[in-house]
Amino acid sequence: MTKSRMAILMLLIGMTFLSAGAQSIKDGDVFRLVNVATEKAITNGDVAEHNTYLSVADVDNASKGQEWTFVSLSDKEQIYTLYNENYGQAADMTSNPGKLLQWEGTCSDNQAFYVNTIDEADGIVQLLYKNDHSFVLQVQDDASLVMVKGASGESTHFRLEHIRNKKVENLPVMGRYFIIREKSSGKALNTRGNNANDARIYLDEYKESGKANFVWQLRRNAKSVEYCQLYGPYFSKAIDAALGGKNYPLLWDPSYSNANQQLQFIPVEGEKGVYRINAKTSTTWYGMKADGSNLTMVTGFANGSLFELVQVYPDDVPMPNVWEDETFFGENKESGHATYMPYSSTEKMKADERYEFPWIEPTNAEFLSLNGTWHLNWVEDVEKRPGKDAFWGDDIDVSSWDKIEVPSCLEMNGYGDPLYINVEYAFNNNPPMIEMKNGLINSVASYRRDFDLPAGWDSKRLFLHFDGIYGAAFVWMNGKYVGYTQSGNNDAEFDVTEHAREGKNNVCVQVIRWSDASYLEGQDMWHMSGIHRDVYLFATPKTFVRDHYITSSLDATSDYTAGSMNVAVEMDNRDGIATSKSVEVSLVAPDGSEVARKSIAFDFAEGERSKIADFTFDGLSALLTWTAETPNLYTVVVVQKTADGNEEQAFSTKYGFRHIEIKNGLVYINGERVLFKGANLQDTHPVTGRSVDVATMLNDVKMFKQANMNTVRTSHYPRQAKMNAMFDYYGIYCMDETDLECHYSWEIGKETGGITNEDSWRAQYIDRTVRMVYRDRNFPSIIFWSLGNESGGGKNFQYTYAAVRDLDPRPIHYEGASRAGTAHTDIWSEMYPTLTDVEKHANNNSKGQPYFMCEYAHAMGNAVGNLQEYWDLIENSKYGIGGCIWDWADQSIYDAEDIKNGNLEINGMNKYRTGFDYPGPHQGNFVNNGLVTAERAWSPELTNVKHVYQYIKFMAYDVESRNITIKNGYDFISLDKFYMEYSVLLDGKVVENGRLDMPAVSPGAEATLNIPYKTEPISGKEMLLNIELRYKDEQSWADAGYSIAAGQYSLVNRDTSAFAMNADEELVLSKTAQGYSVKSSRMEMTFKTDGTMLSWSVEGNKLMEVGPEYGNYRWVENDKPTETLNQYAVGPGIKSKSATFKLSEDKKQAIVEVNASTWCSDYRFVYTITADGAMLIDASYTATVSDARRIGMTMEFPAHFEQVEYYAYGPFENYVDRRGGSSLGRYYTTVSDMFEPYPKPQSMGNREGLRDLMLFSEEEEVGIKVQTRGDVAFSLLHYSDEHLKRTDHIWELEKGNVYAHFDCYQKGIGNGSCGNVVTLDKYLIKNGAKYNCSLLFTPVVGLESGIEDVLSEAITFKAEDGYIYCKGNMKAGTELSIYDMGGVLRSTKRIAESCESIALPVVTLPHSSYIIVVKDSKGIRTFKAVI
Repeated sequence: MTKSRMAILMLLIGMTFLSAGAQSIKDGDVFRLVNVATEKAITNGDVAEHNTYLSVADVDNASKGQEWTFVSLSDKEQIYTLYNENYGQAADMTSNPGKLLQWEGTCSDNQAFYVNTIDEADGIVQLLYKNDHSFVLQVQDDASLVMVKGASGESTHFRLEHIRNKKVENLPVMGRYFIIREKSSGKALNTRGNNANDARIYLDEYKESGKANFVWQLRRNAKSVEYCQLYGPYFSKAIDAALGGKNYPLLWDPSYSNANQQLQFIPVEGEKGVYRINAKTSTTWYGMKADGSNLTMVTGFANGSLFELVQVYPDDVPMPNVWEDETFFGENKESGHATYMPYSSTEKMKADERYEFPWIEPTNAEFLSLNGTWHLNWVEDVEKRPGKDAFWGDDIDVSSWDKIEVPSCLEMNGYGDPLYINVEYAFNNNPPMIEMKNGLINSVASYRRDFDLPAGWDSKRLFLHFDGIYGAAFVWMNGKYVGYTQSGNNDAEFDVTEHAREGKNNVCVQVIRWSDASYLEGQDMWHMSGIHRDVYLFATPKTFVRDHYITSSLDATSDYTAGSMNVAVEMDNRDGIATSKSVEVSLVAPDGSEVARKSIAFDFAEGERSKIADFTFDGLSALLTWTAETPNLYTVVVVQKTADGNEEQAFSTKYGFRHIEIKNGLVYINGERVLFKGANLQDTHPVTGRSVDVATMLNDVKMFKQANMNTVRTSHYPRQAKMNAMFDYYGIYCMDETDLECHYSWEIGKETGGITNEDSWRAQYIDRTVRMVYRDRNFPSIIFWSLGNESGGGKNFQYTYAAVRDLDPRPIHYEGASRAGTAHTDIWSEMYPTLTDVEKHANNNSKGQPYFMCEYAHAMGNAVGNLQEYWDLIENSKYGIGGCIWDWADQSIYDAEDIKNGNLEINGMNKYRTGFDYPGPHQGNFVNNGLVTAERAWSPELTNVKHVYQYIKFMAYDVESRNITIKNGYDFISLDKFYMEYSVLLDGKVVENGRLDMPAVSPGAEATLNIPYKTEPISGKEMLLNIELRYKDEQSWADAGYSIAAGQYSLVNRDTSAFAMNADEELVLSKTAQGYSVKSSRMEMTFKTDGTMLSWSVEGNKLMEVGPEYGNYRWVENDKPTETLNQYAVGPGIKSKSATFKLSEDKKQAIVEVNASTWCSDYRFVYTITADGAMLIDASYTATVSDARRIGMTMEFPAHFEQVEYYAYGPFENYVDRRGGSSLGRYYTTVSDMFEPYPKPQSMGNREGLRDLMLFSEEEEVGIKVQTRGDVAFSLLHYSDEHLKRTDHIWELEKGNVYAHFDCYQKGIGNGSCGNVVTLDKYLIKNGAKYNCSLLFTPVVGLESGIEDVLSEAITFKAEDGYIYCKGNMKAGTELSIYDMGGVLRSTKRIAESCESIALPVVTLPHSSYIIVVKDSKGIRTFKAVI
């Protein structure tokens, strides 16, 4: 074993030796520790139970509970575990670190004390936390012992009273290695080289040459307080007593839960270091007994043989699988601290663009990015990973290895499969062990790169920083072990000062994909691995400002614009040298002016390693407060100077003054009740997977603002600090969530079971949580801390709650506590509540807490119906504060091979992959639940969200007075930031526009405005008023003129008079072989005898492929229940059908009456047909079941009928319960462009409120005009619903004919894809309900029919090579503007000369639907195109 690997092992098992003369403390020294202030000794109260708090008591020489053996953990530093061999317990700090208790000896970081000598002569020391020397053990007034940050004085001083020296060698100390000898014969337990399952254990004379067969390690998990496992470290098997079977010791795969491997070492009275090795069933004790060279298990507690433990110190034992030990989750990691970037001077800091925009990579800082190209070795098995001689040794040549860009995800680069896993694990549920299932692998990636240390850094303190690594990671630098980390989305930072050197250096990182940490990272997402976030080095002075915590207190009487600020600055002098520094803290206003400045000296005596000072700024006034609506940011500048006043370190932190409080069950910010309108956000990108670039982060934040969202929940792990800075800058309230979800353990253990309730996992829970808080607590956008997701309500969350509360006062959220009825949450949180749940808990929850929907409106596929109803309840509730939709972005990805080959599109669609494309366990397409596409394109769902979330409320409009009442729903801004744009429409066409500047309407207030339009009603034409509020000035996230709120009012209702048909020629009705024929000189229609229409042609033009037929089928992922019932099955389900045929008395009309009964409905179609080929269908339906999905008719037209003009709700898809953001109007599109790119094909493209429609073929110069009476919804697609349902990916679809739906009613879209939420009752089709509508189909054939005018207005669009190509008859002066569905202008151009084709340059647009507005002499036309 190499020295570095041996060092790791020694740290883990606590068996190192101190070199001679290193210090006065020797390994095995037993001391009584007497506190100098109280003259009392540390004791466990002579209690043997673990989890017992330690305290101080009067010195008692007879008390074994006051005897503490110092077990050395390092051959370089004074680091020890304090072990009480009398009781088999060690002093344990817990991971905060916090109150001292005792626990089985693990020699982990929680039990690793740095012994700081205060007075060598008198033996006075302090006990510091190994990883953060600022935490010092201190005696409290109640005699308890607590690790306190920055504590000093005699209450932290302990006198070591030496009792004896006795190395702990022959005790069954967990983690150590032994030869186990039978006492009478001296023979030792031996496998004789047969190390397979079921191999017998023997007794033989010990032979050094066969050492690997004789060495056993004692191991224990948290549940096994009384017993341990005998593990063979050289062959990875454990001794199994085989009780109830062979009843003799044999080898088997290790499992702590296997009762046959739960052995107890029972001390023999009067025999020092002698034990019986026992096991038991539920009722019977067994002892291990020698029988010659064999061993058996005999009944009886005291009937076994006697055994001695001989501790050994093997130097070649394989590295223990620390990634399968829940108590070991970090080694040599720095404790958490606030985000900062150090500079060598204030001048360099302020010259850097990062000073204003903290998400930008610095150019002048003491910073070296290690992002970029690394060498990579990837293997499919942990056992095959390279070691020192092939990987992390200092001079190893890896030039032949693959190369990979960092940050990135291995799987997106072709190394292993991305796995979409929700709830379950890729391994068997046997925590903390990793036993892969279903042929899956636990791969290992070994990264290496060189770097040159910047000049002058050799005299500085150096830190290696990882923003996030998915997997368990070991780190080396220049052939020396640096440390270990696990926790995919927490920062990991290591002091590498002693490892780095001048000039050329190398850093190596080995990442094991699955570890015990994976049990805590069971989030609903793609599971990938690797260094997926930024890596960098930064340098500080040797003594440096390590942390800073900014808080403020604002005066409510000043409207929170006056008060004080405190900056708690921690200086780190970890080398313990005598030195003097000063720190200057200044507050800079948003305009750059200095508000205040203060300086404090830090004088360190030799041995002092940490100091904390408070920089308090009182009397602050005229402060500009921070909110999501007014994100005013101050800058706190921290400058460290040498004793002679020279700057040596500077950094800055953006800070916002705001006051958060919970009052009367609501959340207030700066004294105002705030509603949190948000979505859950995952790290996801279709090309890079879980590695997200800055551009995508910025785009997400800006789109949140554009969609009227003010809140993000970082589901289910913290974002990178740079994204928090974006939340600060643009104004987003953030619920910062711990990287913690053990969903499957919760499923098995229920609310208070599973690993959430196991003591051994507690430290890891706390560590993840407090690291997040330390890093993020200076960000003003962080309003809530969230303890994790879907992990039950076990007691470990009591400890994480307490740990967070000790660090910061912000409200703490945990949905699992609300669900379990436990106390560790300040917010009553609920997932996927029904409206009944919301009404109940938002008005009357048992704790009177703010009510928050942490996940709701599951946006899988075609979803997010009835959103408005949720907010009607929340806004009028007693405790409701809002919610976050699940979730922001689809998590579709490209396959690595397609990325490599550039094969990202098929059939004009992104070749996305989803959960079912890779090995399981998976939940299919459940990974795609976004309001935006994977590449961040708006969806119709998001337009509805934007409308429901809008802050400006249109309260009422009076047609007579033309007055509109508007309410300002913002909390902090006036409406004079906006102007109103209004337009008047006649039959869907804009005929008048106008603009009004908004008055200064205060938050919460109302105002009435007169809309001075001049258009007068025209008989028979529907008249509408559209109103939009737009920003006057450019915003950081939108251009001037961006529309933030919209409404529509009816001025004159639509025409409901009967249709006038052109009956100018007699018809011929004749019997045919199949049924009947209706003919004129221009047209022919044929029917089957039962009334099924077979053909429709006019002047030789075939207008129809399949005639009108009843249809109730749709398939969307959101629908419940499944299609096992007839009313949800494919096809019309006709049970009976008949028809009558006749001519009118003047023979100028043919009347066909069809009556039918289906699975879902009885219906009646009455056709009235005229000689020009027109047909009027009067349709009536009576539902015969409840909850049918739609009720109406289907038709199929030839594929060349591509161009569409319609007057209905649009321009994007809408439904009866998801119509927000859509407005009645006349729109232009194509059948192809009515498609929406849902990752899993499904029913789509519906438009409510159809008035009229023109479907025409530019190719054949023929069209069909459709006019309606009554409520009609329609859709036109090149795919049938059945085709969409059976196709896995949109890129596999092949276009067919035009499939049309004309529905009298379609069930609401609802939110049924998660939870017990179903479509609201008022949006359902009810048994017995009656529906009626009329549709007039008129052929448009030939120039005299008006088809020329239709064709002349047609414009088509195509995206290619960074341009949008527009083709059509465009006159000089025509202006074309392209908008996304959120209303963001993407490109615009005004045509100087008439043309038939122009190209609009666009920044690369994600594939999606876009709105193209054409303004010309004919008015304003709105097109929808899929680009």
